[in-house]
Amino acid sequence: MQAGTIVTLMKGLFLSEASRFDIQAFFGHCSRAIKEIRLGRLFMAFTLVRLKGDRLSFSSAGMPPLFLYRQNDGSVEEILLKGMPWVR
Repeated sequence: MQAGTIVTLMKGLFLSEASRFDIQAFFGHCSRAIKEIRLGRLFMAFTLVRLKGDRLSFSSAGMPPLFLYRQNDGSVEEILLKGMPWVR
Protein backbone atom coordinates (compact mmCIF):
# COMPACT_ATOMS: atom_id res chain seq x y z
CA MET A 1 0.00 0.00 0.00
CA GLN A 2 2.80 2.44 0.84
CA ALA A 3 4.55 1.78 -2.48
CA GLY A 4 1.36 2.55 -4.38
CA THR A 5 0.89 5.73 -2.39
CA ILE A 6 4.38 6.99 -3.21
CA VAL A 7 4.01 6.16 -6.92
CA THR A 8 0.66 7.97 -7.04
CA LEU A 9 2.16 10.97 -5.25
CA MET A 10 5.11 11.14 -7.67
CA LYS A 11 2.84 10.87 -10.70
CA GLY A 12 0.72 13.72 -9.38
CA LEU A 13 3.76 15.86 -8.60
CA PHE A 14 5.26 15.16 -11.99
CA LEU A 15 2.10 16.02 -13.90
CA SER A 16 1.31 19.16 -11.92
CA GLU A 17 4.70 20.54 -10.86
CA ALA A 18 7.60 19.32 -13.06
CA SER A 19 7.34 22.12 -15.62
CA ARG A 20 7.44 24.80 -12.89
CA PHE A 21 10.90 23.91 -11.58
CA ASP A 22 14.36 23.17 -12.88
CA ILE A 23 15.30 19.52 -12.37
CA GLN A 24 17.21 19.96 -9.11
CA ALA A 25 14.49 22.09 -7.56
CA PHE A 26 11.83 19.58 -8.67
CA PHE A 27 13.65 16.69 -6.98
CA GLY A 28 13.93 18.77 -3.80
CA HIS A 29 10.24 19.67 -3.97
CA CYS A 30 9.31 15.98 -4.36
CA SER A 31 11.55 14.94 -1.47
CA ARG A 32 9.91 17.48 0.85
CA ALA A 33 6.41 16.40 -0.21
CA ILE A 34 7.22 12.73 0.41
CA LYS A 35 8.74 13.46 3.82
CA GLU A 36 5.68 15.48 4.85
CA ILE A 37 3.31 12.54 4.46
CA ARG A 38 5.49 10.42 6.80
CA LEU A 39 5.28 7.03 5.16
CA GLY A 40 8.44 5.85 6.88
CA ARG A 41 11.56 4.75 5.12
CA LEU A 42 10.67 4.05 1.49
CA PHE A 43 12.84 4.07 -1.59
CA MET A 44 12.08 4.55 -5.24
CA ALA A 45 13.95 5.11 -8.47
CA PHE A 46 13.30 8.11 -10.69
CA THR A 47 14.97 9.76 -13.68
CA LEU A 48 13.99 13.08 -15.20
CA VAL A 49 15.34 14.10 -18.61
CA ARG A 50 14.74 17.41 -20.36
CA LEU A 51 15.66 18.21 -23.94
CA LYS A 52 15.86 21.79 -25.14
CA GLY A 53 17.28 22.23 -28.60
CA ASP A 54 20.61 20.41 -28.63
CA ARG A 55 20.94 20.49 -24.83
CA LEU A 56 20.09 17.60 -22.52
CA SER A 57 19.67 17.96 -18.75
CA PHE A 58 18.95 15.06 -16.44
CA SER A 59 19.02 13.83 -12.91
CA SER A 60 18.71 10.30 -11.71
CA ALA A 61 17.90 8.76 -8.37
CA GLY A 62 18.45 5.04 -8.04
CA MET A 63 18.32 4.28 -11.75
CA PRO A 64 20.78 2.46 -14.01
CA PRO A 65 23.03 4.49 -16.32
CA LEU A 66 21.73 6.78 -19.01
CA PHE A 67 22.84 5.88 -22.54
CA LEU A 68 23.33 8.84 -24.86
CA TYR A 69 23.35 8.04 -28.57
CA ARG A 70 25.09 10.53 -30.84
CA GLN A 71 23.59 10.26 -34.31
CA ASN A 72 26.38 12.21 -36.07
CA ASP A 73 29.05 9.57 -35.35
CA GLY A 74 26.97 6.60 -34.13
CA SER A 75 28.66 6.56 -30.73
CA VAL A 76 26.98 5.65 -27.46
CA GLU A 77 28.07 7.24 -24.18
CA GLU A 78 27.22 5.59 -20.87
CA ILE A 79 26.59 8.16 -18.14
CA LEU A 80 26.46 6.78 -14.61
CA LEU A 81 25.50 9.19 -11.84
CA LYS A 82 26.68 8.02 -8.45
CA GLY A 83 25.56 9.23 -5.05
CA MET A 84 22.71 11.60 -4.36
CA PRO A 85 20.61 12.95 -7.26
CA TRP A 86 22.22 15.80 -9.16
CA VAL A 87 21.92 17.41 -12.56
CA ARG A 88 24.42 16.99 -15.34
